Parts: sequence; structure tokens; C-alpha cells
Amino acid sequence: MFNSGREEVLKLELIFSGGKYAEKIPESSFFAVSMLAEGSNQFSSEAFNNLFDHYGAFYEFHTGLDQVALSVYCPSEHLSDLVPSIADMLLSPLFPEEKLKKLKFQRENQLLLQLEQSSFWANRLFRTSIFGEEHPYGAFTTKAHIHSINISHLENYYNSVVNHHPFEILLSGKFDSEKVNRLLEQAFGDIPMTEADPLAPLGKPEKFHQRVEKHLDHLNQASISMGQVCIPLTHPDYPAFLLTNKLLGGFFGSRLMKTIREEKGLTYGIYSVVRHFQHSSIFQIMSDVKINQSSEVIELIGNEMNLIRSGSPEEDELDLVRNYLIGEFNSNLNTAFDHAEKFKMIHSHGLSMDFYTSLLNRINKITPEKISEIALKYLDPNGMTVVEVI
Repeated sequence: MFNSGREEVLKLELIFSGGKYAEKIPESSFFAVSMLAEGSNQFSSEAFNNLFDHYGAFYEFHTGLDQVALSVYCPSEHLSDLVPSIADMLLSPLFPEEKLKKLKFQRENQLLLQLEQSSFWANRLFRTSIFGEEHPYGAFTTKAHIHSINISHLENYYNSVVNHHPFEILLSGKFDSEKVNRLLEQAFGDIPMTEADPLAPLGKPEKFHQRVEKHLDHLNQASISMGQVCIPLTHPDYPAFLLTNKLLGGFFGSRLMKTIREEKGLTYGIYSVVRHFQHSSIFQIMSDVKINQSSEVIELIGNEMNLIRSGSPEEDELDLVRNYLIGEFNSNLNTAFDHAEKFKMIHSHGLSMDFYTSLLNRINKITPEKISEIALKYLDPNGMTVVEVI
């Protein structure tokens, strides 16, 4: 629980392990979870929506790679009015056929729009190249997946991940803790739970250099995605790697932005990120660039990496980047909702509660020489997967 703030509003999250990782049929996690509010034993989809509207509340579903979740935002005083409908969503969904047809139509239209975007293809091919098409982190939706999904696939996923399976409740906002605890215990405390079958271990992603090109017609811009599997949050080098990433491409004043955007004028934006999944982490550089200039941008990215590898940054530059990173972190802790998001990250990765404090303390001690050492270990442009969509 993260109980603070001035406004009497709260966010209730019910989180189930599994996500895309637990799928036996592609797209079954998305459709099963998205349809939980499309009708239940006691409520129609219209009744759900009218009830939430009446109390100034709303809900949303999240279908991720490693988890699925239901989030409810509402005035704290009205949680008791909404909990029965929330429980019914989770315990007795009906999965009506006509609602599935409508959702499939919407999902396919969304996919068709995405397939026209070079940036979508760049990210898709990057992850598929690293993890493989059969890996949950590398698999992507196709029209065939959408067309083939049926009610039995939804029911099977629901029964294997959600129905009477353990879940975690995360509360944030301002509320009466004792009252809310009692309410949730009454609603969910007596549900008989069945442990989910253990999931098959994921194969290890490949970590090797490859170059991938995708040609699309009628593009106004090209897109680049470049990177590799990287070290996890728990690695001793992670604080220095995070700071090195920030220096290279992690904010508006980064080296990639200065060279490729400001000096060369080849893009409106270029950035690098470190993404953490439950079972892997990736380092990724992304940019939309002018047509016919993607190769030049890729060469410039490699040059910037090699500059950091061959020479330490000046102390003033490193202090600027360090202060930006720490300030960015602190600015993301303004509300109880923000604190809950940080907690989810450390909890899902099995980290200690002092992880972020330790991380910032270690970042404060990193020297320019350490940045160059980290770049030599982890930022070799010749060892990265490069995707061009042109």
C-alpha cells in the first residue's frame, strides 16, 4: 500500500503472473483479459460501464509480456460500491461471441495501421532478431493470429492464468487503510486458489551481430533500431551502465542528440534505452531519420560509441548527465501512484526495498574512467543487431 496525497482517490491493481509468457495460443492473453469486462454472470458490458461512470471511476486492462493486470481508478469513498463488479469481472466472465468479433475487428484495424509505420517494424524486427519468433519477447501479432482466435482459446488462457489463481493487490492513493483492507479481504480473501502449472523455461536469446533490412513502399522516413541483450538490474555494473546509456542517448542533451540531430540535422530525435523484462534485459537505440540517410546515421552511432570507449568524458559533462538522471528519478516520485510504479519494478525482479537508494548512491560515485570501462565492456557497435526499415 502507498497511502499519501491530498485528493481522496485511489488506484487498485490486481496483478497476475503470466502475460504473453504464459500463452499457448498467440494473442490469447490480450483477448482473454480485454474481454473480462464484456459481460459476466451479474453484469453486462453496458452495466459495467454505467456503474463505473456513475461513480466517477474507470478501469483498464494491461496485457504485458510477463504479467496481466486490471487497474481501477476511483474516488476512495466509492471503492466499496465497485468491488462487487470487480470481483465478478475476475470470477465469472462470459466471453460473448459477438463481443469477440468486434474486438477482433478493432485489433486487426490497429495492426494494419501499425504495419504502415516504419518505427513499428524497426522495433518488431529488432526484438524478433534477438529473441526469435517463438520466444514470447520476440513474437508479434499477425492477422492470422487474430483471425484464428476463438472463445475456447480465451477460456483456456483465463483458466490457466486468472481463474482462481494467485494474484497480487497493489493500492496507491489516499484512502482509509483499515477500511479498504477489510473490504478487499471480504471480497477476495475466501477465494479458493489453485497454483498455476509451472511455465516452461524460456530459451536464452541469441547475442550476436546481425544486420536486418526491411523495405516498405511510400515511406516518408526511415527507421533504425540497434542494440543487444544487456546486463540485468541485479548486475554489479548496472549503475554505471545506466549512466553510460544516459550519456550516450538517454536524454535531450545526449551525445547522439548533439551529433545526429543538432550538428547533422538527420533526425528530429534519437534516443537509447535500457528495457527490463522478467527474464531478460535489452539495450536499444531508436530513431526515425531522413530517407536514404539511415546508413550514415548508423555509422555516426558507432562513432559515438567508440568515442566513449576510447576516451573518458569530461567531469563537467558527466556531472551534467548524473544530475539529470537523479533529477529525473526524483521527479518521478511526486505521487503515491509514482511510488507504486517504482515498487512494482523492484518487487517483480525480487530486489530489496533499498534498491533505488543504493542505485543512486552508487551512481554518485561513478568516475569518468568507469564510463569508458563500461563502454568497452558493453557498447561494441560491431557486436550489435542493427535493423533498418527503408
